[in-house]
Amino acid sequence: MTARGDADPAGSCGLDLGGFAEVLHRTGVLDSRSIALPGAAVVLPYGVRIIERFADMVKASLREAGYAEYDYPFLAPVDVYRPTSELFDVSDQLLYAADRAGLEAGSPRAVLSPTGEATVYTHWSRIVRHESDLPIRSLRRARYYRPMPTGSRSGRSVFKAMEAGDIFEAQACLADRPAAEREYRSLGEALMRVAADYTVPTLWSERPREGNNSAVADTSIGGDVALPTGATVQVGCLYDQGQRFSRAYRVAVRSHGEQRFTHHVTAAITRRLVLAHLMLGMRSDRSLCLSPLTAPDQVGLIAFNPAAWPGAAHLADALSAAGIRVAAGSGNPRRDAGLWQSQGVPLLAYVSAPRTVDDSHRVVLVRADTRQEWELHLHDPAQAVAAVRAALDTVGRSLVAELNDYVGRRHVQLTETATAEDVKEVLAARLVAVAPVAPGPDALAEVASWRGGEVLGTRTDGVVRRCVVTGVPTAHVGYLSGRI
Repeated sequence: MTARGDADPAGSCGLDLGGFAEVLHRTGVLDSRSIALPGAAVVLPYGVRIIERFADMVKASLREAGYAEYDYPFLAPVDVYRPTSELFDVSDQLLYAADRAGLEAGSPRAVLSPTGEATVYTHWSRIVRHESDLPIRSLRRARYYRPMPTGSRSGRSVFKAMEAGDIFEAQACLADRPAAEREYRSLGEALMRVAADYTVPTLWSERPREGNNSAVADTSIGGDVALPTGATVQVGCLYDQGQRFSRAYRVAVRSHGEQRFTHHVTAAITRRLVLAHLMLGMRSDRSLCLSPLTAPDQVGLIAFNPAAWPGAAHLADALSAAGIRVAAGSGNPRRDAGLWQSQGVPLLAYVSAPRTVDDSHRVVLVRADTRQEWELHLHDPAQAVAAVRAALDTVGRSLVAELNDYVGRRHVQLTETATAEDVKEVLAARLVAVAPVAPGPDALAEVASWRGGEVLGTRTDGVVRRCVVTGVPTAHVGYLSGRI
């Protein structure tokens, strides 16, 4: 295989959220304009295939961590949420389902699930009796519903939905505290592995305890992605819930006449990770650029003329047998190439018919991201498979390096800061500030009063510095940014 040239990477296309939604519609991923509710996106066929590939990767990672898939109803009786309301106020977070009589009487019969705890823990309260019933490791693909202010649709609803689909949630019910601590670490590793495999640079940090997090968890970690729009979006989370919900929902085991409440750990990773992957990989010509690992089709196969179809079909069979995902052309080379380039199929393979009886089919491989070309001849399908696999590996490594470096570019730069004024300047420029921040209400409230962003979370690096907000010594470093 020989390279025919290397084009310069196209770089960022500088889209806003509305423009991004338009690109998703044009490339057949989703349509967020047809249904006039925030987040009511119609996922189009190509988008379904992208998301199903994501689902396969998430499920594989969580199954490896010991999780089995369950399916829970989207509707639940209103009473199911009363134990949750003992922990924090849920009155503004519920969407009710009711018939006319229920609406008129002000007594809806059911609630659309805003999170998974209520239905899952109600189920556990009925099946957990003895320590031998544990551990339970539940994986579910959920769809959640939450109220959203009127007028908050447009491109924003692509990431922030009233109806949020494809939330992959893992929940563990464990016998004691040591088991919960081990599960917290293991589940966190599985979560971070998915984001890393998806080539999305994700900022993982411990969430501030102020707000609802302190009501639902002892400790929580969030995963945020810095977008070129100048804000971050949360794509995943991890909660060590302790015994809060087991006490509220009476999930307990009995041993030697003693009742012991279980310990719960839960995590989620969402469709937002897919959308962030698509947005970060966008080319300047507004085409998508998917990683070979995440793309539903790794190779688009194009035959220049009918005489090339036998060779193309032979190559397609060999690639498929080798586990490479292949899309066959429609017979219109120009249309197929244009569509697949816009959709970010990582590699296009153009097949030409032999010029003579003794000649072989000629194949030109073209990278979707840089338009670099390689030429090979289809003498031996095994050699062709090896050549395609090598090209996909090159594309994958290049894209991983590019996306991992993305947070260092000007428009989503992580900026080290040492003073409050520096942080304010970074937030005003809609970038992500990294600064010493002491976790606690004083620093959080002060940053929030600046109205340019918030403390997403903190991590520790063992170095003691002075908090840029309060001046107290701290070993915590915070990520500060605006959110979508």
